[in-house]
Amino acid sequence: LGINFNIVGEAIGKNQLYLDQLIEQFKEHVFCHGYVPDDDLVNLLSRSGYAILPFKDYSFYYPFSGSVLQAMKMGKVVFSHEVNAVGELIQHGVTGFILDGNLSRDTRLLAHVMSDQSIVKKVTDSAQNLLQTIHDPANVRRHFLQENTRVFPGVVNGRKTSMLCLFTSYYF
Repeated sequence: LGINFNIVGEAIGKNQLYLDQLIEQFKEHVFCHGYVPDDDLVNLLSRSGYAILPFKDYSFYYPFSGSVLQAMKMGKVVFSHEVNAVGELIQHGVTGFILDGNLSRDTRLLAHVMSDQSIVKKVTDSAQNLLQTIHDPANVRRHFLQENTRVFPGVVNGRKTSMLCLFTSYYF
């Protein structure tokens, strides 16, 4: 096909056997890097045309992976699953693409998008516009400090305190 896949990250448990089988089957076009530091990840992304990030639902401190933001920032078309808050960044067909987990449908989607550069341009432009307008640090700060915040008086450990709550739905 002339397509190379760079796999970043570690397989866990029974997924390691599946990954090993894929690498053996497609060894001329699949490169497994394991864990890579951030600088190396940015380097790999810069040499890639697309970012396929098939996340499973996870529990972590962050609502979505920084890899999604980094790939969008670098002008890559992102394909991912709609887990946690990924759907707030990726609007299917507008700022990226949501994979549904059906291998046949997802493969057709990837092939369709990768074969149509007008779709690629439209999606990367929309994704970068989203990042510049909504997720730009100056805009986030402005929204945080304006009407989207409320101060609630309260008591914590017997002391009066206030909680500052940001309502992100106002600017998404």
